[in-house]
Amino acid sequence: MDETYNQIKTPSFAKWFNFHPKAKLNVMVKDFNMKDDKNLFKVLYNYRNNIINLRIDGNLKQLPECIGEFKQLRVLELDCLLTSLPNNIGQLSNLIKLDLQFNNLASLPESIGNLSNLQTLNLFNNSLTSLPNSIGNLTKLQTLVLGFNQLTSLPTSFSKLSSLKELELTFNE
Repeated sequence: MDETYNQIKTPSFAKWFNFHPKAKLNVMVKDFNMKDDKNLFKVLYNYRNNIINLRIDGNLKQLPECIGEFKQLRVLELDCLLTSLPNNIGQLSNLIKLDLQFNNLASLPESIGNLSNLQTLNLFNNSLTSLPNSIGNLTKLQTLVLGFNQLTSLPTSFSKLSSLKELELTFNE
C-alpha cells in the first residue's frame, strides 16, 4: 500500500462530511475526469471503512491498488475506461455485486475467484477473450453477464458455479 494515502489532507469540500464514524456510505462519482480531480482515491481512502457502495462513471483508466483495503465494500460499479484490474480486487471479501460493464478489460485477475460472497458479476461490453479458471470458485454467483465480449470458450471450472441462475453470453465469438 502506498503510504502517501495516509499523508494526504482531504480537499476543502471534504469538511462538509459530518457523519458518525461508523456510518455506512453510498458514494457515486459521475462524469469523473482525471484532469478534474487527481485526488479522488486519496479522498475516498480516508473513508474506506465507511463506504459500502461505490459507483464511478467517467474516465478512470486504472483502479488503484488501495481498492483492496475497502473491506466494507458490498457493491462496486465502475463504468469507466478500465483496461485491467489490480490483483488485490480479490481482497474485497464482502463484495456481493461487481459491475464492470462498458470498460476495456481484456482479462481478469485470478484473484477474482477469491470474491467468495459475490452474487452478481456484470462484464457486459468489454474486450474479454477468456475467463480465469478461478471463476469456478464463485459458488454464490447467481448472475453472470458476459455479453458483447470476445469469448470463444468458458473455463472447465465453470461447471462449479452451482448457484448460477442467469447467464448472458450474447454477441461473443
